[in-house]
Parts: sequence; C-alpha cells; structure tokens
Amino acid sequence: MKSREAYFFDADEESLFEVANFFLPETGPLQRLRWLLSLKALHESKGQWVEAAETLMLCARTISDAIPHLRNAWRPSRFELWRDSRRSIWLTTIGKDLGYADRGNAQVIDFADNFLEPPGIFFSPGPNKSAGEMLPQPSVSSMCNMLMVVTKEAVTKYLMENGMEEWAYARLESLLKVVMQVVDNHSARSLAQAIGASRRRVLEENAALRKVSASLNGEMTRLTDRMISAGEAVQVNLLSRRPHFVKILLSGEKPKRFKESTTLPTFLEWDKTCVCRVPSKIITKASTNKFRHLQELEEHICLEFISSLRKEIKNLSKTESLVVRTSISGKPCESIKLDETATTFIELSLLRMDPSQEVTTAHWRESKRFYYYRSSSLELQGIPGLETPDQKTLTNLVELAVAQPFPCALSRQRTLLNTVHPAVGNG
Repeated sequence: MKSREAYFFDADEESLFEVANFFLPETGPLQRLRWLLSLKALHESKGQWVEAAETLMLCARTISDAIPHLRNAWRPSRFELWRDSRRSIWLTTIGKDLGYADRGNAQVIDFADNFLEPPGIFFSPGPNKSAGEMLPQPSVSSMCNMLMVVTKEAVTKYLMENGMEEWAYARLESLLKVVMQVVDNHSARSLAQAIGASRRRVLEENAALRKVSASLNGEMTRLTDRMISAGEAVQVNLLSRRPHFVKILLSGEKPKRFKESTTLPTFLEWDKTCVCRVPSKIITKASTNKFRHLQELEEHICLEFISSLRKEIKNLSKTESLVVRTSISGKPCESIKLDETATTFIELSLLRMDPSQEVTTAHWRESKRFYYYRSSSLELQGIPGLETPDQKTLTNLVELAVAQPFPCALSRQRTLLNTVHPAVGNG
C-alpha cells in the first residue's frame, strides 16, 4: 500500500474549514461539529497537534454558543424510501450481482447513516439511533458532556507540542468566560420559567453547566502546573518552544496531479504564495543537529518541511526537473534557467513574526503578518546576459499578511497582501 504521507501535504484543509463555517452554531451545531472533527482528524494524521487543538477549541466554542439555542437546532432525517422495500422494490436487487443480495441494502443503509451523521458525534460509542426517521435532538446535558470531552482533548493536543502552555491557558480562559455567561443566563431564565416537573430538568441542566465550568478550571490548573514545571526546568530547548513559519510558492510546470478538473482549489494553489506552520517534529529534529550559522539552521528547517512534497513531485514528474529555491542565503539552492518550460519550482523562506527579531527568538502569539528578507538579486538570478554583482549586498524586506491569525485551525493560508519594502544595504 502506498504511504499515506504522499497525500497529506495537499489535503484540502480549506474546504473542510469553509464547509464547517457554513453551519451556524445556533441552527446547525452538530453539522458544524461533524466537519470540524473531520478537520481535526486530518491534522492528527499529519502530526499537526496545535492545529488539531485549535480545531477542538472551535468545537468547544460551537457547543457553548449552541446551548442557549438547542430548541432551534436543525436535525436531518433519514431517507424513508431506502428503508421501505414495499415502495422501493429495487432495494432487494442491491448487491445481487456480487452475491450479497441478502445484506447489500444493509451496507447501503449503514453507509448512508454514517454519511448523514458519523457515529460518535455525541462522543458516545455506537451509532446515533432513534426510534423515528429524525436523528436524535441534542440536550443540554449531552452538549455539556461533549464540551468537557473536547476541551480535555484540546489541552492534551496542545501539550503534545512544546511551549504551548501559556497559549492554551489563554484559550481556556476565554472559553470559560463564555461558559460562565451561558451558565448565568440559563439559570436566570430557565428557573423563572420552570414549573412543576420541568424544574427538576432545569436543575439538572444547571448542574451540568456548572460541572463544565469546574472541568475548565481543572484543566487551567493543570496548565498552570505545567508552566511552573517548565519555568523550573534546568535545561530548556528554546528552539523547539517557539513557532516557526515558512513561505511556500509553487510555480513553473504543473504535474498532472496538480492539474485540477474543478473550479474548487483542492491542492496548494499554483503561483499563489502560502504561509505554513512548521510542525514541531521538524523543529525538534533540527534542534538535535549542530549548525555553524543561523542560515544553515533556517535552510535545514525549510528543506525538511518540504521534503515530502518534493519527493512526491519528483515521483509524479519523472520527465520534468524540479528546482528548490530559498531566500535564506539570498540565492537559489540550484542554478536555474528561466526559459525552461518543463521545470517545477518550489520557493521557500523561513518567516519572522517581527522583522526586528531573529526567527529563533519569537514566542507564541497571534499574528497575521510575517516577514522575511530577500536579496534583490534573487529576482534577477539566472536571466541570461544580466549580471548584478553590486546588488548582492542589497536586501528587501517582504511583508506577508493572511486572513486568520496563526495559530488557528489551518496549518497553511494563502497570503492576501505581499508588500516589498525598499532594499537596504548590508554593508
């Protein structure tokens, strides 16, 4: 079987994120959760634990926003004709050609039910069964249980990468404020309207909500203990505790796999600059090596990050050549000729969150803007008959901006703005 890593790099995170945002927490919370959990599973398959944790925090916020509006939550229905053999005579023929006429329709029904709503969406074992065609309606208690499960898992995912304790604490603190507001509003409104037997149900719902707040406080205490332990550590690998981002641009000849037959972008877009977060496993691996210069470290991180995509493009483009260029040292990794039409180019740069700092001195914080330095002679490199020796000492500061601040539920984003600041001399 072919390695799954060949398909992970260009898996469509953006489409899963967009379809999840199509559903509102107030009307379609479980549909939104269904696609967010699919996005979380994709991040887990690629070892992107921070993005998986951020996706789970979106799940938690969806649940907390949905609790006051559960009566308005839309629930889909199963397709009635797929279960009525009297009205749908063709059901008995499913699987007949393959010798599975006795259970062919059962397999179709199982697939349809799982596609309509995957089993375990309520974080309970087994499929979501109900007496009628309508799928079960969520309750305050079930949503509270889901909220506790996703927040605990989010904290676990955050802690799988170094240096995320303070960031995770801030995320939980923000969520706790929302939950406490839900608790206060629900208690005041529900108890005032409750009469007789419904009062017991309201008390149970309030207890479930307060149990959520207690669970969040427990997770925050857990993170506080981790922060104290990290501060008391004798030796801390600072490189692996800091965020690292790269700019990637694919251009030139497109391999067949990247030639899309649809208007929807399903891969990294060609000729579009993207900002990607480097997984911690690459940084941890780089931190074990010794480099004479910072530039060697930066270039090593870039090439390690792109290794899986580089390998796959080489396998797909057996007749075309592949050139990887970085702006780390101000020149391409390999000499190129711009008139070669059968060449695929991968351009990489390690980014800074602050242009005044080195890439190894940044700390976790939200940022939509990133910077890198590029030699002004890079754009002219390889053009026949053009020599620019004097410009080798000039450097451009390039500023990139994305839509969602990193870290977020996406490991990569296409850039919205690309600003090149005037070149300055290096001396």
